[in-house]
Amino acid sequence: MADEPNPSITKAASDLGSKLIAAMPPASVAAVKEVVDASLAGTLHDALVVESAALARLMATGGHREPMTRFLAAGGQTREAETARMDEIVWSLVRDRDPADATDGDDR
Repeated sequence: MADEPNPSITKAASDLGSKLIAAMPPASVAAVKEVVDASLAGTLHDALVVESAALARLMATGGHREPMTRFLAAGGQTREAETARMDEIVWSLVRDRDPADATDGDDR
């Protein structure tokens, strides 16, 4: 049936998502969960307030500087990257990162 998901494709997508999340800094993953929870439980305003607070906490650690520098060095903020190469750039940055070192300055 065309409406039924293909189990092997679903598993492959899930595995890729898991690898991407595992390579992210734990505090960043926790912040995303916090914002999603706020967006489901409250108003848009409430969720935006939680998002702003989470971003401020994460930026205060300075852990964003090195990954952003690598992203920009890879051409991430160019027209070509934004229109044709973003997946390649993001995955190359994730591949270069050891999940055991995934921290953004907050080991909670």
